[in-house]
Amino acid sequence: MFENTLIQSDQHWAVWAILISAAAFGLWAEKTRWGSRLSAVVVSILAAFILSNLSIIPSQAEGYDVWSYLVPLAIPLLLFKADLRMTIRKQDQLCWHLFLGPLEPCWERCLHLPSFLLA
Repeated sequence: MFENTLIQSDQHWAVWAILISAAAFGLWAEKTRWGSRLSAVVVSILAAFILSNLSIIPSQAEGYDVWSYLVPLAIPLLLFKADLRMTIRKQDQLCWHLFLGPLEPCWERCLHLPSFLLA
């Protein structure tokens, strides 16, 4: 719509700063009476939507691409929090579920039972 915005699409740090500020605003708003009726995610999305429509942030930017910035940061943070000992202990149970899961529709058709009876 508008090509000239206050923050240009090549200013990655400024775009991320605004998006993090919108997320912080959403978390704060969730503690208020009007924000508790919505969730922090909805308030954050609405804040970013309003900022984009007011031409403060660009409607398209490379910083919005989650796979290039956020996922490479999130994977190590999630692995630091993972309980690897429990994962190794539960590995055999998980493998059986992954193996038997695709066979469940075949099992239903053979027995002609609805799936909720097999669970």
